[in-house]
Amino acid sequence: GMDIPEAPITHHWLDSTHVTFGVATLGYVWRQFKIDGSIFTGREPDQNRWNFDQPRFDSYSARLTYNPNRHWSAQVSYGDIHSPEQLEPEVNQQRLTGSVSYQYHKKIVDWGTTLAFGENFNDPGNNLYAVLLESTVVFKDQHTLMGRVENVQKDELFLPSDSRDGTIFNVAKISAGYIYDLPRWNHVKFGIGGLGSAYILPGSLDSTYGKTPLSFMLFVRAKL
Repeated sequence: GMDIPEAPITHHWLDSTHVTFGVATLGYVWRQFKIDGSIFTGREPDQNRWNFDQPRFDSYSARLTYNPNRHWSAQVSYGDIHSPEQLEPEVNQQRLTGSVSYQYHKKIVDWGTTLAFGENFNDPGNNLYAVLLESTVVFKDQHTLMGRVENVQKDELFLPSDSRDGTIFNVAKISAGYIYDLPRWNHVKFGIGGLGSAYILPGSLDSTYGKTPLSFMLFVRAKL
C-alpha cells in the first residue's frame, strides 16, 4: 500500500515508533528466513525537533520473516516499548504484530496486497487490537487503483475529564482511490489522484463524531 498517500489508522498497532533518537539493529538471513532484533529509545522526540534527544536504548524488538517464494512474505514481531508517550509517561507498551503480503508482477500489471494484525498491551491500561487489509493494482505503469479496510479498538476518543475516557470502541475505516501518472519527464513521474474514506463508528458516538463521517483528498505526487 505504499501508493496510498494516507497513513492507516492502524499504524499505532503495526510499527514500533514514529521517530526515535538511538537505534541499533542486528539481523541474519538463512535461506528463506530472516531474523532481526533492535534496541532503541522508546520515547518519541519532544517538540524541539531541531536538536537531538539523548539516546536511552530502553526498548527492544524482534522480528522473524519468512519468504517462501518471490510472491509471498510473512512476518511476526514483538516489541517492548518503554514509556512511548510524553502525556502518559507511566504507561509502557508491548506490541505483537503479524502480517502476510502477496506481490504479483506481469508485464503490464503489478498487484500487491497485505493483511496485518497488531495488538497493544498497555501497562497499565487496556489491551487493544487492530486489523488491516490493503491492496493496490498498477496497470501499464500509469493507472493505480488502491483500497484499504481496517478496524481498530480505541480507548482515547474523549478527554480525560469525560466519564467515557478509557472505554473501548471499535472504529472501522474504508478507503478507495485512484492515481493517474503522466509520462516520465527527465526521470520523474508526476501523478494526480484522489482518495475517499468512510468511517464506521458505534451508534453511541454519533452525537460526538457524527454518523458515518466521510473524508476525501486530492493530491499530486512526483516519483523518481
